[in-house]
Amino acid sequence: MSNAGFVIRKLFYVLNLKTLQMTYFAYCHSVIGYGIIFWGNATNICKVFKLQKRVLRIMSGVETIVCFRGLFGKLEILPVPCQYILSLVLFIVDNPSNFCQV
Repeated sequence: MSNAGFVIRKLFYVLNLKTLQMTYFAYCHSVIGYGIIFWGNATNICKVFKLQKRVLRIMSGVETIVCFRGLFGKLEILPVPCQYILSLVLFIVDNPSNFCQV
């Protein structure tokens, strides 16, 4: 994730926002989404979330004191905790036979 932040910081001055979003999804989102069902409830998820917020601030070109909540909606990116919940729900919907029905 740190490497992706470096790449996006360097590309910020060259690319438009839409291309930066594609770069984010190629570098960051794929890393976050890989196996999030298994590690999404880990104790170090806060570090991943902080890195995600840093990358979004770089993409938007805003200062660190700006509230990041609006950035997620503006860039159409799910925060890590929301991505974890979505992945769990999709796993349950795709695999109903693995769960007991009461």
